[in-house]
Amino acid sequence: MKEEEIVKIVSDILKLRRTILAALSPEEARQHFHSSRREALLGVKAILQHAIDWHDEHADGKAHQEKSSRPIEITP
Repeated sequence: MKEEEIVKIVSDILKLRRTILAALSPEEARQHFHSSRREALLGVKAILQHAIDWHDEHADGKAHQEKSSRPIEITP
């Protein structure tokens, strides 16, 4: 079996899972799960931004360097 076929099968399984969950879950539950995924992504964003800022401050042995990063916007 080719890698592309495996990727397609996994993708189809994930789509089926989403369809089944959507059919069986009340709307309120789906909204809560959507919000929790968003909050988890915002947490990851904060960790990454902190790591980028730390890297910028410690790059090339300099104590402080102007930040070249910009905030990442995540919209629902």
